[in-house]
Amino acid sequence: MVSIMKRTAPFIFILLVLIILFFAIQIFTNPPAPVFSNDSGFYQEPFTLSISSNTQNSTIHFTLDGSIPTLDSPIYNDPIAIKDRTSEPNNISMIPTISYKFAEPKENLFKITTNRARSFNNFTKAASPIITRSFFVHDDIKNKYSLPVISLVVDPKDFFDPKKGIYVTGEEEE
Repeated sequence: MVSIMKRTAPFIFILLVLIILFFAIQIFTNPPAPVFSNDSGFYQEPFTLSISSNTQNSTIHFTLDGSIPTLDSPIYNDPIAIKDRTSEPNNISMIPTISYKFAEPKENLFKITTNRARSFNNFTKAASPIITRSFFVHDDIKNKYSLPVISLVVDPKDFFDPKKGIYVTGEEEE
């Protein structure tokens, strides 16, 4: 019996080292990027967007305003309703810009939904790459644009922050 244990001890030791190594890699590596159920694009009907991760040791955080997801951003738990947002307030378009002829819109404008997400390792808080998707939803979306459309996504602060935004007049210095 003792000779069997002496012969199998190195194998058991190697097996234990491999198991520990496997779990250490799972715990201490950066998580993979989240996966979206829908691609960016034009949709005539509302839908629910699901986001998933290929690992169990991470939490998905997301934003809907173009900002970069952080650990303080909402945690993804349930599918997100993606719909026509025309009836929502014109928050961005109401910000006075550097244009000397700025005029507030007289009606609600068409808006896209931009979703950004990233996974964070539950133990180390290491972050995955950010995945961004833009969704245009309107019942007449196929006839809405006659030219190609490009969605550029930036953190709103990069455009509209009084100190660093490039699309506003900034703050007065004293």
